[in-house]
Amino acid sequence: MFILLQSDTLIVNHNETQEKQSVTDPRLAVLQASAAELKHAIKNPLAIVSGNAQLLLELAKFKELGPDIVDPIRDIEEASRRISLLVDKLAQFEDRDEQTPW
Repeated sequence: MFILLQSDTLIVNHNETQEKQSVTDPRLAVLQASAAELKHAIKNPLAIVSGNAQLLLELAKFKELGPDIVDPIRDIEEASRRISLLVDKLAQFEDRDEQTPW
């Protein structure tokens, strides 16, 4: 499969079969085509980072470690949460535009 952008037309080639879909902005078409892949590529490793940060935070609290250890772990957890929210917004963009006819 390949995606070719020409002026305001998106051409998707599936095994010698071409479908042409008109779009208002070729850059938008590229963004929509890669949104699901990007979401998956970010969310899976992010879940590992976030889960491990939560585990480390609980462990640090249990061991009664000071803020020099706990604060950076909280920073990681907060950054993971913010990235997750951004990816969710991207997914909403993808879902909304899948319903929009091209």
